[in-house]
Amino acid sequence: TRKGVYLLVFSLKQMQVTAENEIRNLKFWVDTISFYATDASIALIGTAPETSMDIARVDKLLRSNLKITSRFIINTSDKACFFPVENYWEKGEANKWTEVKGGVENVRHMIEKTALEQKLSDRKIPVRWFICLNALLKSSTTYVSLCQVKSLASQLNI
Repeated sequence: TRKGVYLLVFSLKQMQVTAENEIRNLKFWVDTISFYATDASIALIGTAPETSMDIARVDKLLRSNLKITSRFIINTSDKACFFPVENYWEKGEANKWTEVKGGVENVRHMIEKTALEQKLSDRKIPVRWFICLNALLKSSTTYVSLCQVKSLASQLNI
């Protein structure tokens, strides 16, 4: 879509090994988004920060190679042009898998804030979609795929 918040995910671990390749891949996606989604915001998400990667070094590398503009969302808490995020789950209490929260909440907050600023959530939603929302909320799963939502909407004649 022309508007939106695009998340470009890259590996901090790979950035340490093959920075040139990671930068080339990010440039490709930045160029593609810039061409097709002229009003969209871009957030860079670096996974696996536990690799002892220097955030300032990665920030400098990204800024010097990607031409960070106002469409990029800045991580104000780390003062960086990317968001470092842990991307794994661990077994917690009662043998339930829980998400390691390293940076995820920061990204969720950033997406919500950016979407509200862009007025992406100002569209009117048909009341019938609340039937779908209620069905989703009754589910025992934390996340669902878009295919599952489409299937449920179809079953509910939405």
